[in-house]
Amino acid sequence: MGFDVHRLVSAFGALAMLGIALAASRHRGSISKRAIAWGVSAQWVIGLILLKLSAGRIMLEKASAAVTTVLQK
Repeated sequence: MGFDVHRLVSAFGALAMLGIALAASRHRGSISKRAIAWGVSAQWVIGLILLKLSAGRIMLEKASAAVTTVLQK
């Protein structure tokens, strides 16, 4: 099991998006770092559930099939 450069690129991209949002903000002091941390953490947990657990993977496949059905109509 070696180092996967794609994970590093993904992490850098996520940090870059947060940095751009911070740089574009007019009121940087009013940004709640706690809310940002909760949001990023929630995203990671949901991602892990959907991609690593079989129940999450099944839910994701069903959602994908539903979207495909809607788009094909």
